[in-house]
Amino acid sequence: MRKMKKFLKSVKHYLIPHRRNRYKPGIFSRESVGALVLCLLIIEGLYLIQIHVVLKNNGFLAAVLPAAITSLTNADRSTEGLGALAEDPLLATAAQAKADDMAAKGYFAHVSPDGKTPWYWLDSVKYPYTYAGENLAVDFTDSKDVETAWMNSPMHRANILKAQYTHIGVGIAQGMYQGKETTFVVQFFATRSEDGAAPATATAPVTIVSVPASELATTQKPSRVLGVETTPAKPAVAVESKPSAVTAPSAPVAVAVTSPAHFMLYALSVLAGFFLIILLITLAVHARRRYVYVEVLTGGFALVGVVVLLLVYNQGTLPIVPGASESASAAIAL
Repeated sequence: MRKMKKFLKSVKHYLIPHRRNRYKPGIFSRESVGALVLCLLIIEGLYLIQIHVVLKNNGFLAAVLPAAITSLTNADRSTEGLGALAEDPLLATAAQAKADDMAAKGYFAHVSPDGKTPWYWLDSVKYPYTYAGENLAVDFTDSKDVETAWMNSPMHRANILKAQYTHIGVGIAQGMYQGKETTFVVQFFATRSEDGAAPATATAPVTIVSVPASELATTQKPSRVLGVETTPAKPAVAVESKPSAVTAPSAPVAVAVTSPAHFMLYALSVLAGFFLIILLITLAVHARRRYVYVEVLTGGFALVGVVVLLLVYNQGTLPIVPGASESASAAIAL
């Protein structure tokens, strides 16, 4: 109990201006401000290394991005009153195969240069489906932005919110596209035939259509998303899904790890608000006493200013999302 009181007294001395600290909260002292700014710059450096090096060149991304995409997709479905999609290792295997093919051959399309349709990848793992859909994305480094781009396009949103779908599989791969290294994302949706739906009896033709750029969220940089759905004529094939070889982290952890830009902006916003509240309290106390300690306020404004500058900088370097100059393509079954 005594240790707790001592701790609380130290916190008060550090954060709140009062008589015993001569109305100079320790947080705004020269030494404290210097240490905090140094910590912020170190964290910013680690963040930049993560988004520009780790997420683009490390296989760790492959273990966490699918879980994040699935979690965000199910959150959007829940908002619309739809049931969650079950993660399906076999469907994920098909999605990964498609992602690897796009990365290896440097294309971004539902149909590969050698004529493989989305359903080829489902057939290759003998997936038993009656309904299936595919969403694609490229040039993203943040899983939340991938989901946002899809949800801002009616074609892709329709895939995500299709009530008939019961399972999901996501695959990612690193490869070259249009002269630069990037991340390819493949999202497969399906209704397994054993879930109660009868196999389709006719193959629907697939037509590529253009989604106007006005239907997509806009920032400074263009990116691309593609979506397709169909009800193909495929017989039910009994296949047992095998457990995934990689154990992905929990969904909340996956979202945080693979959405570093949004997590960083949120953390900096909280810090800016926290420092600003303490600064306003200090200003109010000084105004009441009719005496201002310039060095304290200088430290306070400097600390808030650094956080705000980092916020502005990171906002301007958000991962790539669809831009006004770029249309996304989508394919639908007619």
